[in-house]
Amino acid sequence: MSLLVLPTGMSVRPAEPTLDREGQSHGYIFRDTVLGDVGMLLVRIWMDVKNPAATTGFFHVEAMGEPDDPMTARRKACFDSVADEITTVLNALPAFNTIEDVTAILPDTSTTVRPLHYRRQQSKALLCAKCHQDAVMLYYSDARSPAEFYDVARHSYAAVALASEMGAGLVAWVVGEETTSLSDDERYFPVMQFYPEYAPVRMYSKQEIAQLTSAAVRRHCPPTIVSH
Repeated sequence: MSLLVLPTGMSVRPAEPTLDREGQSHGYIFRDTVLGDVGMLLVRIWMDVKNPAATTGFFHVEAMGEPDDPMTARRKACFDSVADEITTVLNALPAFNTIEDVTAILPDTSTTVRPLHYRRQQSKALLCAKCHQDAVMLYYSDARSPAEFYDVARHSYAAVALASEMGAGLVAWVVGEETTSLSDDERYFPVMQFYPEYAPVRMYSKQEIAQLTSAAVRRHCPPTIVSH
């Protein structure tokens, strides 16, 4: 029987374990239906080959996201109560020497999560004609739900922030899966801006996306007005 009760709208799934000569690391990802992946429980089992009875385990819980990403604070707020409960329960155990000791506290893991290949599918950068720095970054994916859009943004945020250090004015969007495909002119896509600030998901046609990005490129380095 699991000891941990997750808030409504949150699920947990195991990540792929990693193995090296010193032990085995396991990850458990906690996911919110709106914010996407919000936190992780990392567990490491240290194996003592000469003395198996001395095998011990260590754990770490953390919210997910870049420190400068405004959404990281929201993910942390969502995950904090769960992290506190995990820490309390695991610290109360006299010892845990196998991964089963940890999984015993978790609720049944979710097996219905959509494959996460949408996180990194295709990216495109548009350069400013004046300074030749990135003015627009587009991340195309098959994201459909708000949680999936936030997943793509979280994975992309570090790269965008690094590119923005080369010059101010960079704007980044996630472009999701098209919702209409009756003809090329009638294809609409959900689009979410996430840099320099987040904006709600809006629907745009292919032509409107081109207009949106072109306008952002023109704003990157506006013409200098010289007074006489």
